[in-house]
Amino acid sequence: MKTKQISLFVLFVLSIMITNCVMVDSGINSDWNFDPNNQTLYGSGHVVIIEKDFSEFQNIEIQHSFRVSISEGNNYSVSITIDDNLLDHLVVRQNGNKIILGLENGYNYKNIILEAEITMPDIDLVDLSGASSAVIKNFNFSHDFSMHLSGASSVVGSINTGNVDLYLSGASSVLLNGDGENFYINCSGASTINFKNFKGKNASINLSGASVSTLNITGDIEADLSGTSILYYVGNPTFSKLHVSGQSKLIKL
Repeated sequence: MKTKQISLFVLFVLSIMITNCVMVDSGINSDWNFDPNNQTLYGSGHVVIIEKDFSEFQNIEIQHSFRVSISEGNNYSVSITIDDNLLDHLVVRQNGNKIILGLENGYNYKNIILEAEITMPDIDLVDLSGASSAVIKNFNFSHDFSMHLSGASSVVGSINTGNVDLYLSGASSVLLNGDGENFYINCSGASTINFKNFKGKNASINLSGASVSTLNITGDIEADLSGTSILYYVGNPTFSKLHVSGQSKLIKL
């Protein structure tokens, strides 16, 4: 009987210790405002700036609502501004000639500050997803350039380039100024392309869903329009191939 009483007393003490541990230290910084029910993390509002020593990259992949400024310069630099309580969830790495910026998956991030300043001598690819946005400043080269935008991402910029490969989906948008050679465009969802001030020689374009595109082409256009998409064009290009279906429209400005 005495042994049983001692055992019960030990269990009682242990239960108090465990309860106190949970209440005193949940293992989560209170500044994180972590909601265990839906895995939500709120930004603290207190930002830190970190510098990454990356070099020899030409491709950029951006995720998770990053706001990015990409500038042409002689040297490489990557500077990131982020809420201090999200540092442990920041994903920043270089794979070969590509840098990847994003946040750890598995959380719902709200009210966050997530910005990056990138300087690089040359650029080949910009890949944005998850409502990220980028401003591309004053690049000038003659090689091919690619952009992949999804999940309501957006790009605004000025660039002189060679051929352009462009893939947009999920209400993404792009607005460019400058000049290019041949454009290869695939645009779906409710995405938007504004190349009114981005002149090209020839274009092959596929618009679907409720996408809208404006092109400034001096040579030939091959176009396939479906859904309720609209292709606006300026100038007097030829149309060697044109397929319009659904409620799509071709409109000269």
